[in-house]
Amino acid sequence: MSYGIKEKVLICPLIGLYAKVVRSSSKEMEGFEGKVIDETKNMLVFESENDLNRNRFKYLKNQNFSNEIKKISKKGKIIEVSFEGEKIAVNGDEIMFRPEEKAKNIKI
Repeated sequence: MSYGIKEKVLICPLIGLYAKVVRSSSKEMEGFEGKVIDETKNMLVFESENDLNRNRFKYLKNQNFSNEIKKISKKGKIIEVSFEGEKIAVNGDEIMFRPEEKAKNIKI
């Protein structure tokens, strides 16, 4: 069976991919972007060097470190993932599985 790019993004772990939160119930999360460095059933862990992200969170504005690590819940988010040169929008509610369980649980 051959999968399209969207299907590959849905069933594969997102670790190592660049992603951006494009919709969230929390407006301060919208626009947050970076490299996904870890993924659990409910969370994505982003690493970002983007100073714009730091300005989104008041408690990070005066910190002196270059890379920012942020855990973001998948629930209720639309996440744009860069994969094979394309940007794919993914509903976080649809990928709320452990990375190793996505392929068998997501119906394509």
